[in-house]
Amino acid sequence: MSVSKTNVPETQRATTLALHRWVSLDDTSLRQILALATRLAQQGRRQEALTLLEGVHTLAPEHVYARVALGCIYMRAQRYAEAIEMFRAVVADHPEDIVAHTYLGELYLMEGEAERALQHLRKAVELDPDGQDPYANRARAIVQLVKNTVTQFQSTHRG
Repeated sequence: MSVSKTNVPETQRATTLALHRWVSLDDTSLRQILALATRLAQQGRRQEALTLLEGVHTLAPEHVYARVALGCIYMRAQRYAEAIEMFRAVVADHPEDIVAHTYLGELYLMEGEAERALQHLRKAVELDPDGQDPYANRARAIVQLVKNTVTQFQSTHRG
């Protein structure tokens, strides 16, 4: 029997519910899977890491680290729309997430949306006033680079 397009979301929901009944991830198992996915990504085995992270996301969609890691894999695979969607969802649920704001800012810069990018990069900086978080410091550096680029552009293009 083939599944019509209108039944696909219903079928996906049913599959997800079945998976939740049969497979339960405790914190230890979840951390081990995420560590394995991280190692695979670092070894350049992105597709395997992606498969693991998408599975974790299906079973534990609320897990922030898994969502951020999945967004990073999408970003590395140049699947920018999916990465943006993932980081936007993280920021919507966790507006204090510096990592998601930083990556979202970078993605928007790559997409040519400078104002949106700066909004997220500045938010990352604002969330770390003491300059202790490496991702916020990365956001600081990008904001400064954008400012320097704009200043240089303006000085070379003045009449």
